[in-house]
Amino acid sequence: GLELGASLFYQDNLAQTTQGVSYSGRLSTVHAVYTNGGFGLRALYSRWDLDGDIATDAEEQYGYYIEPSYRWNLSEQYGDLGVYARFSEYEYFKDGDLKENKIYEVGVNYWPTDNVVFKADFQNTDDADQYGDVDSVMNLGVGYQF
Repeated sequence: GLELGASLFYQDNLAQTTQGVSYSGRLSTVHAVYTNGGFGLRALYSRWDLDGDIATDAEEQYGYYIEPSYRWNLSEQYGDLGVYARFSEYEYFKDGDLKENKIYEVGVNYWPTDNVVFKADFQNTDDADQYGDVDSVMNLGVGYQF
């Protein structure tokens, strides 16, 4: 029930321009997924290390989340129901400033069949930079797998 993974990506010209701006970047990530019965736990950490013609504050940017969840089989006729909570924190550079956000999220998923899911979640961010002046967001979604 345990999955571990890591990745490393390097690009020597992230700006992808010939107009005098040049910087390279390395993106590294690690993740873990654990499942046992209906219980699940996911975690991810990623980090950019940038070098070149870039602001000092933008040289290191990171993000991570941790997400426990549980999924119940209601019945053969009514499908599955799942709940989760996620805490995420990330630091990024935008518009000349270093930004940092923490997001608290709870959600529910309903799978009437294996290939269809209805989703709802509520997010609260401690820094409104991502959504303008909005600190709380509710999302509704439908997924179809074919």
